[in-house]
Amino acid sequence: MNQNPVIFKNEDWELFCNANTLSQKAGVPKHKIGLLVAKELTDNALDVSGNVEIGYIEKDYSSCSFFVKNNGSGIPGSDKQIASLFSVKRPLLSTKKIRLPSRGALGNGLRVVTGAIISYGGSLEVATRGRILKLSPQETGETLFERIGKYDNNDTLIKIRINGSWSDPLDWGRLASCMTGGEHYKGKTSPYWYDSDSFYALLRSVQGNITIREFIAKNFDGCSGRKAGNIVSDDFSGRITSTITKEESNLILKKARLIAKEVKPNRLGYVGDIEGSIAYHTENHVFEMYSMKGGIKAKIPAIIEFWAFYEHEADNKFFVNRTPITGNVEVKFWEKHIYLSGCGLSCYINKKLRTYPTIWVNVITPYMPITTDGKEPDFHYLAGPIDQGIKKLINKVHKQLPKESKCKEKRSTVKDIVKNYLDDAIAKTSGNGQYRYSLRQLFYAIRPYVLDELGQEPDYNYFTAVITEIESETGEDLPNIYRDSRGTLLHPHLEDKMPLGTLSVENYRRPEYCFNKILYIEKEGFFEFLKDVKWAEMHDCALLSSKGFANRATRDLLDYLAKTEEEIEFFCIHDCDAPGTMIYQSLQEETKARKARNVKIIDLGLAPKEAQEMGLQVEKVKYGKKQKVADGYQEHEEWLQNNRIELNAMVTPIFIDWITKKITEHGKGKVIPSQDILKKEAIDKAREKLVEMVRRKIEAELKIEERIEREFRKLFPEVNAKLADIDILMNVKSRLAEHPVLNWRESVNNIVTSIVGGN
Repeated sequence: MNQNPVIFKNEDWELFCNANTLSQKAGVPKHKIGLLVAKELTDNALDVSGNVEIGYIEKDYSSCSFFVKNNGSGIPGSDKQIASLFSVKRPLLSTKKIRLPSRGALGNGLRVVTGAIISYGGSLEVATRGRILKLSPQETGETLFERIGKYDNNDTLIKIRINGSWSDPLDWGRLASCMTGGEHYKGKTSPYWYDSDSFYALLRSVQGNITIREFIAKNFDGCSGRKAGNIVSDDFSGRITSTITKEESNLILKKARLIAKEVKPNRLGYVGDIEGSIAYHTENHVFEMYSMKGGIKAKIPAIIEFWAFYEHEADNKFFVNRTPITGNVEVKFWEKHIYLSGCGLSCYINKKLRTYPTIWVNVITPYMPITTDGKEPDFHYLAGPIDQGIKKLINKVHKQLPKESKCKEKRSTVKDIVKNYLDDAIAKTSGNGQYRYSLRQLFYAIRPYVLDELGQEPDYNYFTAVITEIESETGEDLPNIYRDSRGTLLHPHLEDKMPLGTLSVENYRRPEYCFNKILYIEKEGFFEFLKDVKWAEMHDCALLSSKGFANRATRDLLDYLAKTEEEIEFFCIHDCDAPGTMIYQSLQEETKARKARNVKIIDLGLAPKEAQEMGLQVEKVKYGKKQKVADGYQEHEEWLQNNRIELNAMVTPIFIDWITKKITEHGKGKVIPSQDILKKEAIDKAREKLVEMVRRKIEAELKIEERIEREFRKLFPEVNAKLADIDILMNVKSRLAEHPVLNWRESVNNIVTSIVGGN
């Protein structure tokens, strides 16, 4: 055995200087290096100018030379600085670390361009701001430069030659060029687009002595001016971004989110319909990225655009932020299925096909997770909306196909009409995705189509069943739909009740280390006496009810809680009757509106045998048809067809004793976090108390209250005189007319602020 092995060391930039390792850094195989070089130069040009030209200078079997030209203001800097941009040895600097729905993210593009010339041989010229530079990348990592002429145009022209045989290296560049239309995002980055880890990394990577306030005010949507001051406050006044700790970074991110509003997906912009497409569709989506440390998760909006073309032999294309991806998503068609695989996608789309179009998909998002240095995207976060969007795109294609002859035509049903016109009805009721809508509103949007085609009134109950079936196929609710509150969630220790509706559950966030159990109760009436004895607090158990069978919002809440990092146990109690047993089973098993959930529900009863042993009153019942009973109740199936025992048959002391024994037997004990969390909590509380003690001491020593009163008496007469000169009524009316969303108190506050100052 060699006791003194040789140790080798390689710098990262050296991997760009060899054809084999260049592919590793570029994230594409050798034969696609030319494609990637042209795409990177085109993307950079498009970032500074919407008008870009690309084309061949010459092309033969041994090399390929082409140009990329934009009408921007030119590349700033000296000759040496421009040459350094095309050096593989330069530090990995990027202006795109801030998350925005724009091309590129790694700052790796020009290093790939330069590495291709070093690895394969070739030449590079840059014409900008009055001169033409010949750049000569070296295997040592530096790039030499030489002025070879004048350049009289205001634009920037890059000419590049790469030795070797390349099929059509401009293909990706041309594709990027055709995606420049539509609307572009005009805002700044959002604090909601970062989790704890990425926000901390962003602050630590800022170059230069930039204060945290300056950085937040300049770069974050809804955080400029005084708002930046409120976010940073005195705690971080004058602090440089690179000096912030992880805990401080978390605090700043939380404050920024309290002040800024979430950026809705429809603000991100769009390409819009492309000439030659036969169908176009968009989907809005928000996906979450969890931080491994720090606990704050990112909420990433996305607009997904879909196009269909009749070019059956053409390739299906996927884009991210208007530029083609370097990875490959394979799209295969069968008679009843579309199969997607690659870049994190692996799914069958159940859709009967009458034609096989070419499909293009473009994702516009401020952050797309990637799996390689070549920026190959990880689409699995968007698998659901991509699945749903392709189905709807195919529906639109089918509508344009010639109908079969009338003798073979099958008469439409209500279900057919609902499915055919659902997208149009949703667009109408939601204002093209801008607003929420109810199921009843959607029914009235579909109703005219049913009346027109069938001449009959649609039935609302049947309509809801069809919608449930459609949601079953996708595994998701209809986009932007809300359902009314039909239940309640009661937290222990917090003295609050949350109504369970679509909107409230969407915005719900689990309180940290508050409860580790949740009890689903068929009847909300039990809440009051459980509250009186603080039962929920004794057992760290949240109480949940949805007035009978669990509604959609309740199931969404259970699914959400099951995914949170803290442990959670789910329990269910119900009446001792056939429908009651099915309440429990419906929570546990697959339901029509969604796939089987990864949640275990522990059934605590009330079971027939124990209810009878307790001597509770038995009621006779008659059902119109035989009732189903849940698994585990089959031995009592016949008894449950004719008898029932309500939970209300127990008097309060007996019920409390019964449910306490149940939860003690099956559930875990009180919530007790880890030593680290307990210590942090103790330190935080100690700081709070000490700060308050110090504050009171300082206020007493400085006689703050007396000084405030003296200053007030000095300043108020002038303010009062100014107010006397203003027609407050007229001002309020004027402000309300200009800003109808305000109320009169906010208007008065604005008047006072204009005189006194402050917020």
